[in-house]
Amino acid sequence: FANTTVDAIDAARRQLSLHDTAAASSSSTRRCRSKFAASSMVATRLLAVASILTPATAVLTLPRKSQALPWLGAPAYLQELPGNADFDPLRLGSASPALLKYYREAELKHGRLAMLAAVGWPASELWDQKLADTFGIDAALTPKLEAPSVLNGGLDRISPAF
Repeated sequence: FANTTVDAIDAARRQLSLHDTAAASSSSTRRCRSKFAASSMVATRLLAVASILTPATAVLTLPRKSQALPWLGAPAYLQELPGNADFDPLRLGSASPALLKYYREAELKHGRLAMLAAVGWPASELWDQKLADTFGIDAALTPKLEAPSVLNGGLDRISPAF
């Protein structure tokens, strides 16, 4: 099998070198050669070699690219994680599997907290007055009826013990 493959590769090289010699001797070919012609010549060479080789020897493996950032390679240490999109541009998880597991758990907790905050912020503006009246306390909304925050103001009326 190996001798057949070597013979086929040698035959392809001889055929390609004859083709190159004929193309170089033609002055019109030299003048008209463009980027497209050069790239099509490379493609023709690849096809010629691929047609001679057996399928087992013509396997071409390219490095896997990240789904999230296609210009980066896919990190191998993320492959076993569910929902993997190969997003780790700073390679923070490459230090150790335990650290990667810690980062993953922290990301899940922060995501859950953010989902609760996305519901809680508008709910506090909608129900603050009703809840304050029910419990007999002052409403915490700003004069514009916004939840107290750094951007909206009104934090000076909230007790630090709260």
